[in-house]
Amino acid sequence: MQVENLFSSGELDYIFCTSTLLEGVNLPAKNIFILNNAIGLSKFSDIDFWNLAGRAGRLSKELSGNIICVRAEKKRNRWDNPSKDLEIVRKKDIKKIYPVIISGESNFYKNLENAIEEKPFTRKNPSQNEIDSWNHYSNILCIHQISEKDSVLVNNFLKRNPDSTQILEKVSKRNKVPSYILEQSSTIKIKYQNDLWNSENISVLPREINLQSCQKILDILYDIYNWGVEESGGRNPMVRERSRLQYFSRLMFSWIEGKPLNMIINNLINYYKTKGKIFYQGKYVDFISNDKKHINIIINELMADIDNSLRFKIKSYLLNYSLICKARLSDEGSLKWVDYLEYGTTNPIVIGLQTLGIPRHLSNLIIENYTNCLDVEDGIIKNFNIEKLKIEFDKNNYAEEYNELTSILDL
Repeated sequence: MQVENLFSSGELDYIFCTSTLLEGVNLPAKNIFILNNAIGLSKFSDIDFWNLAGRAGRLSKELSGNIICVRAEKKRNRWDNPSKDLEIVRKKDIKKIYPVIISGESNFYKNLENAIEEKPFTRKNPSQNEIDSWNHYSNILCIHQISEKDSVLVNNFLKRNPDSTQILEKVSKRNKVPSYILEQSSTIKIKYQNDLWNSENISVLPREINLQSCQKILDILYDIYNWGVEESGGRNPMVRERSRLQYFSRLMFSWIEGKPLNMIINNLINYYKTKGKIFYQGKYVDFISNDKKHINIIINELMADIDNSLRFKIKSYLLNYSLICKARLSDEGSLKWVDYLEYGTTNPIVIGLQTLGIPRHLSNLIIENYTNCLDVEDGIIKNFNIEKLKIEFDKNNYAEEYNELTSILDL
């Protein structure tokens, strides 16, 4: 926000950034220099390029702008084939794009059928993204069939696979899981959810919060949802092998204990010193604690694991398990673990502050030092004296925290 404000006001003349800043916040500029012609590993499509090019020129100022395609270094996807790459620029044409559920291209509906039937896909070596997409859409297809919704997905599936009516009917007959649970867990295969629903070994999650409980929960989820297959593929799998759960149990416990990120990073560095190996460039290498590259690798990995693994993937599995526990065993307690992962704390007041939009680190700071600014009753925030808190931050030289809090409250 600060970068955007400074650039918009003219305090900054130049920004070096990925296309995310321009596209994500719709930040226009008079001149845009495009140094590479790819998003990730894939070259620009016509819509990718012209979406980015459309940011050049502010309607209220210079009206039109300039796009400069520069090959500043000789690398792949750095305009390395000008005659071919610049066709996008010369043609000034954008092909119409049709959603895959309408077009059905690349055997889309056949692969949904194969996903349901657990048969090989039509492509010999599909990417993990393709596999995830087919599995997810097949789940949604089955959910629409089970809930008897009027669905474009179901209608198109049956039109393109007219012999597949019995497949969907079989899914509906076998399913025992309530549709509201399936709808909240559309990324998880219905087969695993039904296996859990029908299991005699289903049990509530631990109530005590410690490292052993975290390890036990991850072991349960690993087995029930077959993480050894479902979460071990692609370039950045959540678990390459079961031993990875030891790392996640430590991270999970540190996170829900409310430890600050700098402490979690230090603990992680010590963990890798003991373990001795990190996964780097497709293989395990010896961890060197004074190597900045190695430190950066594990910090980047940590941040991705907190956001993508703990707070998204593991939380989704945990939510599904807890909802089934609640429906089958009348257990409410397991759902608390979902909040612990989402908010990185077991403190209901810190959770309450975060639901107000205050980030985790500021919420912890308020609880540790400024509870006099809160009116709490039975663990619930009844009143929050914002002005008093601002004065306390300013008085104690928390300038950065004061500015951050003020920006959040202004939004």
